[in-house]
Amino acid sequence: MSAVTKNALDNMTRKSLAEIAKQRGVSGWHSMRKAELLKSLNRLSLARKNSKKKRQTNGTNGKSSLANSLSLSKTICQRIQQEAAINHQMKNISTEEFCGPVDRDRLLVIERKAYWIEIEWQIAHKSVERARAALGSQWHHAYPAIRLFDVTADDLDHPANEHVADIPVSGEVDSWHVQVPSAEMSCKLEIGYLTPAGKFFSIARTTKIAPFRKNMTRPLISNGNGKPNGSSNGTNGNRPAQKQKKRTHSLRTSYLTDTFEHNGDEQAAGNLKFELDAELVLSGITEPGAEVLLHGDTIPLRADGSFSIQVPLQEGRQVMPAVAVKHNGLEQCTIILAVERNTKKLEPQVFSSEY
Repeated sequence: MSAVTKNALDNMTRKSLAEIAKQRGVSGWHSMRKAELLKSLNRLSLARKNSKKKRQTNGTNGKSSLANSLSLSKTICQRIQQEAAINHQMKNISTEEFCGPVDRDRLLVIERKAYWIEIEWQIAHKSVERARAALGSQWHHAYPAIRLFDVTADDLDHPANEHVADIPVSGEVDSWHVQVPSAEMSCKLEIGYLTPAGKFFSIARTTKIAPFRKNMTRPLISNGNGKPNGSSNGTNGNRPAQKQKKRTHSLRTSYLTDTFEHNGDEQAAGNLKFELDAELVLSGITEPGAEVLLHGDTIPLRADGSFSIQVPLQEGRQVMPAVAVKHNGLEQCTIILAVERNTKKLEPQVFSSEY
């Protein structure tokens, strides 16, 4: 029924008002007088108007809430992407982005002071990818670090290659200062990726770094404008937050040139022959006198019904159904075994003969 105004209701007879009240479901309409009918109908009309306004308001709020939720989700996604990009930049120690292609990974000792060693590195992008492949799922929590070894002596009290410390570094720089516990200590350094579980993947390393001697000082070489080269430091200095172009090594001079090159010459890298194969051992037990088949071939059983067989473990996924049949042939049981082999050969690494 169409809406009726208050003035129209006032001009109606009791009979007409009773009919409208009946249609609108007003309880007790048949015993009401005209004034009572008008009051009930007006109250009902007002309640319906309020309900309609409430529904309209809720609909507007619902759209607004949905828009706010979508905007918040978009903001969260953008924030996650930004943090992922920052984490990748901090984690990537490859120097190819700002110094061009790197043919060999290098870890160069620039200067040895009493308790500090200044080092600089050149790392190829493929070396970082090799670390990612080797660490697998642990890569997501790994971080770049420099590992310090004490190689002062080879006696029983102080064994060689003693692990001293791991120093986290940033992928935004190509050099770092490493603190040494003793000025009399001979040491070696490695750079790579360290996982929270303590697994370290080495990318490059130095040869033996001699103890500090006061008469060994680093000469200052002009950089072309009449001023000496400043020191390189990944933790301070006037270097911007982003990676800057690599300085030319021909302008740097040091009394130490300990380097390690993973990628060496190709001929040396190909001399080491290394192959790896795998077999799968299947073992089980069934009733004595039963028959066991694998891929349709019978497996010999021992007297107690046990068996063991070696099968080649080929690359990829393999599905092997094994069937046991009772001696009278009236019952059989099937077990399906699925295994997968995933073998990946990494690039060879050539170590310094002094390490």
